[in-house]
Amino acid sequence: GRIYRIYPKDTTPRPVPQLADLSSEQLVAQLESPNGWQRDVAQQSLVQRQDANATAPLAKLAVGGASALARLHALCALDGLKALDVDLLERALTDPHPGVRRHAVRLAEPLAIQHPQLIGLVLPLAGDPDAKVRLQVACSLGEWQDSRIGHTLTQLALSESQDTHTVAAVMSSLNASNI
Repeated sequence: GRIYRIYPKDTTPRPVPQLADLSSEQLVAQLESPNGWQRDVAQQSLVQRQDANATAPLAKLAVGGASALARLHALCALDGLKALDVDLLERALTDPHPGVRRHAVRLAEPLAIQHPQLIGLVLPLAGDPDAKVRLQVACSLGEWQDSRIGHTLTQLALSESQDTHTVAAVMSSLNASNI
């Protein structure tokens, strides 16, 4: 058997929420939970339901959520609902939290083909103070064709020459359209 949960004698364990019974709006609220399992299951449920009614509360959370994790989950849920719009992504690319910016770069990959202004917002992130954001930029730049990408990849390779992961990402993003 498996151990379901451990808690001290003479106490009552905290209740486990039944997320399957919640409305889409209530699931969006669960994205602000401090419990990672609840956030993950709420996001998964929202994507599985494909409920368009969740789009507006998710967009509101993606922009105004107090927690960076909640904003990130909201963005990813919107992506899973195929409802991530360019305005939200533009705001996420300038989010104060590096984790949100990093995932916004990743989420921008398919949208920037139709909305090239996103590329212009991603390019400056090659100088982001966070190394993981710079690494994601190096990985994502190979997805697009833009004359500015070669220069940005060169700058990244030079500034990150001691970081083998970023240099490898730069090399893998080089292609005939950006050299």
